[in-house]
Amino acid sequence: LNFKNNKETHPSTATETESKRKYSVGTTDVIQSIIEVRGVKSLFQSADITLLTSIVFGLFGFGATELFRRSFSAVFFDENAPGSSDSPNEFVLLAAAAFATLLTCAAGAPFEILRVRSMSLVEAKGVKEVLGSFVEQNRAKRSAKGVASSSVVISSSLSSSLSVGEQPLQLEDIKPLWSSFNPI
Repeated sequence: LNFKNNKETHPSTATETESKRKYSVGTTDVIQSIIEVRGVKSLFQSADITLLTSIVFGLFGFGATELFRRSFSAVFFDENAPGSSDSPNEFVLLAAAAFATLLTCAAGAPFEILRVRSMSLVEAKGVKEVLGSFVEQNRAKRSAKGVASSSVVISSSLSSSLSVGEQPLQLEDIKPLWSSFNPI
């Protein structure tokens, strides 16, 4: 008997093939379903925040590594000492990279939180709208707990352009953006 392509005579083969077809989803299937449900523009949702995040990570990642490498080399590596080599040792480079990574993550954490929040929305929204809803949600949580806002305003020009509702942007409004940054 030939059971290879005969689904009627061998039911287990038919069941295996159907279950593989039902549950086997590839990347192209997901992209097609997103386009069908939400449109082509949804593939680029939160691209603005992703761009800002990439710029922060790129600038801080490279710039801070170079800054720390040169600073540590100047402090810990004396080029004029007898028997010194022309380049700093590996410890200096490793320490510089570690400090640069911490600084980069601290600078990029708020953008990452906003990016994830933006991507979870059904409709695409810009950076200001996502930040505004984030601030409003955290203000509501604070007022529900009875926590008073401090009078520390970020900057008069920045807070006026990013004011949420009638209130200017305050330090407590953006502190939660670093809630996911726990380096240790």
